[in-house]
Amino acid sequence: MVEIARDIAFHLTDWHWESNFLVALTLFPERFTPDEIQSGVEAFMVHAPNHVAAAAKLWGFPVTDAFMIGALDGIVDD
Repeated sequence: MVEIARDIAFHLTDWHWESNFLVALTLFPERFTPDEIQSGVEAFMVHAPNHVAAAAKLWGFPVTDAFMIGALDGIVDD
């Protein structure tokens, strides 16, 4: 149980830089260039979702495609 709790904590905190960026962007959007915004949002999208899904799974919550957009199929539509 302690190991699972550690793993959950890791998955919920490993993307703290990206979450801090989103908070800063929400509070002070005028301080960011369009390139910084694109880079920060992309960093979040690449890093955070799989960590959140892993934490949910470890906690016992199912990871589903709640919005029915093929989020779990691994294929990116162009």
